[in-house]
Amino acid sequence: MYHLATGIIELGQADEVERLETAIYESFEESGTDLEDFPAPIRIALEEFIPDLVDNYLNMAFFELAYYLLLILPVVLMFRQKKLGLWLYTTIQIIGSLEFVFFFRLNMITIFLTAGFVLWAALFILLYLQNRKALH
Repeated sequence: MYHLATGIIELGQADEVERLETAIYESFEESGTDLEDFPAPIRIALEEFIPDLVDNYLNMAFFELAYYLLLILPVVLMFRQKKLGLWLYTTIQIIGSLEFVFFFRLNMITIFLTAGFVLWAALFILLYLQNRKALH
């Protein structure tokens, strides 16, 4: 429910997107961090990632809202001990893990974000698979 509420709030803040890039760079300055201090591969990845984040912010918000809305059905089905819920959950998690690939250029940051999402999703899928014998 938290993610659904957050997605709806993000969509309601569409006018804030224009200030997002400035806010990101200001947060670097406030923390005393200069992008030039980062190693070249990280700096280049950030310089690619930040504009992509701003350009795709609303698309990502819609994607995440749809993703979390779609997850309601498998969660309800698994709660009712239906095996179909597990397979729907797995399918939706696989699609969700491609979010960063859809919206960002492939670089070090998107690879790490995608890997983190895949590991997190895999953990929950494995936990649910442990109890699949109870599903019918």
